[in-house]
Amino acid sequence: MKRLAVFLIALAAAAAAYAQQVPIPQGADLVDDFGDWSLTLFFDFSGGYDENLIVNGGGGLQYFGENFALTAEAYLRKDDVYSGTSANTASGGMGGLYFWMESGGIAYRIGNLFLRAGRLPHYDYVDSPYSLFVNGDGLTADLLEAVYDDGRFLYSTRWIGLNHNSDAVTTVYDDYTGVPGIDYDNTGFPERGANLHTFAARFGDMTFGIQDAIIYVNRYFDFEYFISPIPAYIIQDALRQGGRPWTASGEENNIVGIFWTWDRPDGWKLNAQWLLDDGNLHWLAPSLFPTNQPNKIAWTAGASKETPYGRFSFYHAGATKYTFEPSYGQPGREYGYAYFPDVVFRLKGSVTDTAIPFETMMLGYRNGENNLAFLGAWNGEAAGFGLGATLEFTVSGSKSPANAWQEYNYNPDNGTEFLNESPLEWKVVAAVGATRRVWKLDLYAGVALGYVLNELELVASGEVADGTYTIDPYNEIQIWRPSNTDRFLWAATVGGRYRIKIK
Repeated sequence: MKRLAVFLIALAAAAAAYAQQVPIPQGADLVDDFGDWSLTLFFDFSGGYDENLIVNGGGGLQYFGENFALTAEAYLRKDDVYSGTSANTASGGMGGLYFWMESGGIAYRIGNLFLRAGRLPHYDYVDSPYSLFVNGDGLTADLLEAVYDDGRFLYSTRWIGLNHNSDAVTTVYDDYTGVPGIDYDNTGFPERGANLHTFAARFGDMTFGIQDAIIYVNRYFDFEYFISPIPAYIIQDALRQGGRPWTASGEENNIVGIFWTWDRPDGWKLNAQWLLDDGNLHWLAPSLFPTNQPNKIAWTAGASKETPYGRFSFYHAGATKYTFEPSYGQPGREYGYAYFPDVVFRLKGSVTDTAIPFETMMLGYRNGENNLAFLGAWNGEAAGFGLGATLEFTVSGSKSPANAWQEYNYNPDNGTEFLNESPLEWKVVAAVGATRRVWKLDLYAGVALGYVLNELELVASGEVADGTYTIDPYNEIQIWRPSNTDRFLWAATVGGRYRIKIK
């Protein structure tokens, strides 16, 4: 009974470890924090456990003035996910600890123009844990952004740094012939970057917008995509068409979408978003469009309501198979809509591949392709505690943001596919959490519990022919595929942030 009581107390004081509504402090994204000047020093320490022990400690400095903002936040972590084996120490490591730069950047606002630059968490314009163009978890990346917003019209251009000066190699990036081995002359993952444009018009409480994203390979930053509001599809075709002296080379992938939001004065907030990665008109005129390539689409919708009893929210999202993937699998065409061009990495000189956690892979929709998701959430206050609870249900099939066509070497020409395999992964996770301010100390704690059927696991890529699964030595990027593994999921965390604020 004593253990049960302790568990129930922890459950009541939990922070949503698996959900967007996590009431745990995170790095400033330098968007909406301008105002009266303030300088804050803070020190943060947390510990947790899911599959591995997680220790996180550090701190930083934040300044927010009327026109200028600055954030510098860094931590030492130990979670058995990444390591400090290349640390600049006599022993070549720090006992499994590694530095994590949560946020480091500056921002400036003058009139209707807002500028920011640095390594910062970033979000979509659509405020949703299932936002499609930018991962709703607010992952950190190198950013350069300019936003104009006069209350009626908004235009944003954002550069997102992906891979630069990479030292990580894998089987694929060791040897392009498909023969595993270590190539000490390899330069790691290729240079990759992304740009996102957002156009929005407001009509009363409603906002309608268009979003336009591009991923490019073999360069980290592209000035034209950043500075020009011309649709990326037109820029891409104009620069790559031959017969002109300014023809550019390189592999790129354009994604477009639309969104709608309605922030009502009665406390309701509604939003919807739709994304098109690729499509076809085969269904309309098969004789004119004989190729039945899949429609790569994603969608999301959400609603929340402020009440005297807290904020209640519900979100839904989905994405068809192959959405966010590249269209070709050969080296040099690593333009999947993801932070990395492979799902594993190894350090030079190592023979061990380490999986990159899927939750840190996706540049866009956090659950990736071939997925259906539902999330309910509640946030409120009671007895001086900030409280939150979530319940999420997801269904997933095979997926890989880095491997074009997964088990095939080419477009299988099977039309649109969506959760049409067996088995599928079925997962449900419930999480609850709380925060409490004690003098200058913000305390937080949390737990999440769940169960997964046919859990996704990384497997070698290959082609299915006549019921036989054959490994493809020339397409070695692994894919996530539902397995025969069922298990309970759980995670817990506790921590505190001490803040010294000067005004």
